[in-house]
Amino acid sequence: MAHIASSPTTSPTSSIPHSERTDHSNSLSEFRTLIAIDANTYLDHKENVRLMQASMAVLTADVADLKDQMVAHKATLDAVYELAQASMDNSERIKESIHLAIDKIRDDACAAMRSEFAALKATLLERK
Repeated sequence: MAHIASSPTTSPTSSIPHSERTDHSNSLSEFRTLIAIDANTYLDHKENVRLMQASMAVLTADVADLKDQMVAHKATLDAVYELAQASMDNSERIKESIHLAIDKIRDDACAAMRSEFAALKATLLERK
C-alpha cells in the first residue's frame, strides 16, 4: 500500500474500494444532473418572467391607447352635445321668431281689416 500512495499516477480515490468509488461517482453525477435541471428550470422561469413582462408592457400600452381613445370619444361626444344644444337653442329662437312673425301678420291683418271696415262704414254712412 505504501507503493500505491507514493506513486505519482495514483489518484486520491485509489485507496477507496471500487464499490464506494462508484457510489461517489453516481452521487456526483446525480448532483450534476440536479444542478443542470435547476439551471434549466431557472432559465425557463427567467424566460417566463421576461415573456410576462413583455405581455405586461403590451397590455399597458393597450390600456394607454384605450384611455386616449376614450378621451377622444368624450371630446367628440361633448362636441356633438354642444351642437345638439345649439341646434335646440336655434330651433327655439326660430320658433319664437315664427310666433312673432305670425303675431305681426295677424296684427297687420287685423289693422288692415279695421281700416277697410272703417272705410266701408264711412262709405255707407255717406250714402245714407
